[in-house]
Amino acid sequence: MAVLDHLRLVSLVVLMLASQLDFSSAAVVLYDIHANDLSGDAAGNRPDPYLKIWCGGSYEKTNEIGNNANPQWSGSLTFSSCNQGDRLKIEVWDKDTKYDDHLGWYSGTVGTKSNNHVSFSVGSGAMFFSYDVK
Repeated sequence: MAVLDHLRLVSLVVLMLASQLDFSSAAVVLYDIHANDLSGDAAGNRPDPYLKIWCGGSYEKTNEIGNNANPQWSGSLTFSSCNQGDRLKIEVWDKDTKYDDHLGWYSGTVGTKSNNHVSFSVGSGAMFFSYDVK
């Protein structure tokens, strides 16, 4: 009988602890992603930029925007496993025939609020994006 009483007590404690957990899903949403004056290759060709983005345990690669020094990526990117305090890293790349060129990068900590605006230098150009923490 003492074993059953102990199991009931343990079950009650587990249920009480579980009720205190927050199972809501957090996410970080990037939007308004664009760049100005990105440099191309040494031959003078305009860049074909794309982005590699890591946030929390998630990774996304954007589409390449061909022959464009001022790209604008449409839509938004949602990182469902990314939370406040996680590391957000963005790498800017130029697609080439043989080897892609790394143009620049950003790394920062995800903040707590919505409507965050970020900009960073990419060579002689600049990259811009906004994000919300949901």
